[in-house]
Amino acid sequence: MSVIEKALGGVLFIDEAYSLASGQGQGNSFNEEAIATLIQAMENYREELVVIFAGYTKEMQDFLDMNSGIVSRIGYTVEFEDYTED
Repeated sequence: MSVIEKALGGVLFIDEAYSLASGQGQGNSFNEEAIATLIQAMENYREELVVIFAGYTKEMQDFLDMNSGIVSRIGYTVEFEDYTED
């Protein structure tokens, strides 16, 4: 929770957020607890906290599928195309 408290009034950027979905259904209570804590913070501090979840598209879908509460709290989804030489 201390990371969330430090981010209040700003942005919490979670790179490779899909790693929180690793071990789903295998009794990985740390990941499940972390996601539950994030969901609660996103609800409780909606006016004070912006959370950005970043990661590869396919893997992020696994993350979003892990807990239905996440999707309902995400306001925007942006997908960036692969870079080209141009």
